Amino acid sequence: MRQTTLWDRWWGLDVWLRAGLISWAILTAAVSARAVAQFPRNDVSDLWRSAGLAWIEGRSPYDDDPAIVMASYRYGPLVTCLFTPLTLFTQAASLVAYRVLMAAAFVAALIAWLRLGVPRPLSWPQIGVCLLLTAPLAQGNINNGQSNLVVLALLLACATCATQERWLLAGLFVGLAAMIKVYPLALGLLLVAAYPRRFGWKLPAALILLAAAPFLAQSPSYVWASYENWAAHIGNADSARRLADPILGYRDVWFLLRVYGTPVTLKTYAVLQVGGALMCAGVVVSLAWRGVSLAGVSTWALLLTCVWSLLLGPAPETSTYVLIAPSLVHLLVSTFDERRWASFGLVAASYMTLFVCALAGAHRALIETLLYTGTQPIALFGLLVGLMLYAVSQADRSPARGEVA
Repeated sequence: MRQTTLWDRWWGLDVWLRAGLISWAILTAAVSARAVAQFPRNDVSDLWRSAGLAWIEGRSPYDDDPAIVMASYRYGPLVTCLFTPLTLFTQAASLVAYRVLMAAAFVAALIAWLRLGVPRPLSWPQIGVCLLLTAPLAQGNINNGQSNLVVLALLLACATCATQERWLLAGLFVGLAAMIKVYPLALGLLLVAAYPRRFGWKLPAALILLAAAPFLAQSPSYVWASYENWAAHIGNADSARRLADPILGYRDVWFLLRVYGTPVTLKTYAVLQVGGALMCAGVVVSLAWRGVSLAGVSTWALLLTCVWSLLLGPAPETSTYVLIAPSLVHLLVSTFDERRWASFGLVAASYMTLFVCALAGAHRALIETLLYTGTQPIALFGLLVGLMLYAVSQADRSPARGEVA
């Protein structure tokens, strides 16, 4: 019998899955070539290599390196340490390596989540469609080298591990994501609220392990100083940007309130942020108490974490909206498969709106018009309405099957 080769396995994959994987390969190759040819235009990824070099040389990436300071480098010491392998490459090679690893991590995490982490696992053709649908929404992040896809891959991994009851591993994934952006810790806190006995002590244990890891790679005094500088950076409220011209601000509820004539104070907005977080926790806890499956609760927790981070989070930028891509395409495929046409129409409209915003970046006048009118957060509200309709349409199902995608 002839031994099966990788080529045979490739052609044995579903055609839609192959198409999805090819689309991501082409996208990654194209933007990597653009990054090398036009560096440093529209690119922040070389900052990660500079941060790794600062770690090796014992310099602070927060206040010693002018290039990093201008880019508001705010990642934790562990993440800075993990950037050190990029210093083994030339500048051009590091730009490509970072993008390839980022895209590969996201694709792998998305496939694992859609097969192992959701209430009703998708088929391989459906997963291929999801890969095709997420590629346009993610192209901006791969293009400019931002870390949102890495954060998203870690959140997907956390949700998948939680579904499989690998709680310590889930804590490590969400803890590493929090070392990058802090706000992803919301997913861990929602899961703790839903399952305090299973996850209540494992999340703090994972955070302690992650926080201690950098001390194995540098002198304790340097690492401790790095933590102090990191805390000072992330502790500085970015109120100046919120109060600047709206086109330079964040894309969230604060932006909508300013643009449409009902501005609030920063303190009032902080109350809205806390209130939104408590509502998300209430939804997740109520689902757990009702007996919804672990996959259903973790899927809801992931969705609400991304929605809160974008509408009420600390710093939702245009590129940050890629966070909603997995939940959005999953809901899109699920509502179509179940013929929930009202929900499908709203979810599809939200997807198309975010799709246009993602591809409009090359046209400055168009993207400014779209952003100034609050198109992205409005699209997210449309998604929430579609989600509520979908939840209502499933209300007659048993609790064990009543999870919403």
